[in-house]
Amino acid sequence: DTFLEDDVSPPRVSHGERERIEELPDLMDRIHKMGMTDEYMAFRNRYMGWRQGAARGASGELEARIVRNNTGFGYWYPTVQVWQWRRTLSYWISVTFFEGSLFFAISSFLWCWPDKLGRLKAAVTTWGYVGGKINFFICTYLMCLETINLSNAEHGSGHGSSKKTLADFENGHAKTQSVDTSSTTRAKSRSVFDSDSSDNETDATDSEDEDEEPFMFWPFHVRTAIRKLDSLGAGPWPYYASAIYFVGVLVFTVGLAADFIKSLPEEVSSWTLKLAFLIGSFMFAAGGLFECIENKVFTSCTWDQGYVGALLNLLGGLGFVVGAIIGLPDGYAFASNFSYGVGSVIYAAGSAVMIVMWKDEQFGLTFLAVLNQLGGPNGKPIV
Repeated sequence: DTFLEDDVSPPRVSHGERERIEELPDLMDRIHKMGMTDEYMAFRNRYMGWRQGAARGASGELEARIVRNNTGFGYWYPTVQVWQWRRTLSYWISVTFFEGSLFFAISSFLWCWPDKLGRLKAAVTTWGYVGGKINFFICTYLMCLETINLSNAEHGSGHGSSKKTLADFENGHAKTQSVDTSSTTRAKSRSVFDSDSSDNETDATDSEDEDEEPFMFWPFHVRTAIRKLDSLGAGPWPYYASAIYFVGVLVFTVGLAADFIKSLPEEVSSWTLKLAFLIGSFMFAAGGLFECIENKVFTSCTWDQGYVGALLNLLGGLGFVVGAIIGLPDGYAFASNFSYGVGSVIYAAGSAVMIVMWKDEQFGLTFLAVLNQLGGPNGKPIV
């Protein structure tokens, strides 16, 4: 407690250190070329508010460490690289889900009137399903990738493991800012705390590097995924949802592949497609169910973006299930394809919600809620 006393002298910046700060490169041009100016300025404002004790920030380094340990922003995004990685990953998850839903919706509705399509029938129906499957495959694989390799400030992962913190990112623009030499109590305590911990910083960094797990590309590391999610306090449902969606896409692909194999008897090809679509539809509905559990849809009534998106995904999956069941007997192709189309439109609405969540920096989307609960309005992160 002695380092909080008023008699501690305020931190001073030496002339040499000032010169080194002045020599740091200005990275704003590179940030602007990357199209990340708005994101950087938002991070900068939140970070400066955190360091200066703003209302939504902590009042100092000690409190910031407590917030980080309490699953705040710094807990899940310990480095700029981790933030950039999850931002990119969640973008492609939401966009490919949306595009796949559109492909499926258009092709399903067009399947209702196959006789009127003429020579375009295969292009706008079967190949539309292929386009949708490609997008769904990318989406669900990236979901598995994110859940298996989830990490935080205490548990590193192989990707983006360099220890470039948000403070380092901020210092890239430091030469345009004046050096704060205020003598507030907060600055005093931070200065002494930093000096006390500097001796152990290098050893701690080396230890973290040794403990980092390799980045995993195989989506079926089930035990590893469950163990990591449990240790991080995220629970198993994010991986369950991701994996069941991914397997569902693979099953759907089997049905489509059978339709392309002309050497198969027509009856075998037809029933392979019907059963594969039935099983895949149940798996997609199960994925939506797991997302609902993850977002507490059945135990709360928050109606936030994650809640609505997960509920829409469940309803979209149920639309698929209805279409698959109706399509089992002959003579109900119109009703079956129409139901698939309705389910796809609902999926498109759910994925549109995911895109909005990405814009709000809720990179957990509908399947990884812990990344969305970061203390800000509507789940937006605050530093």
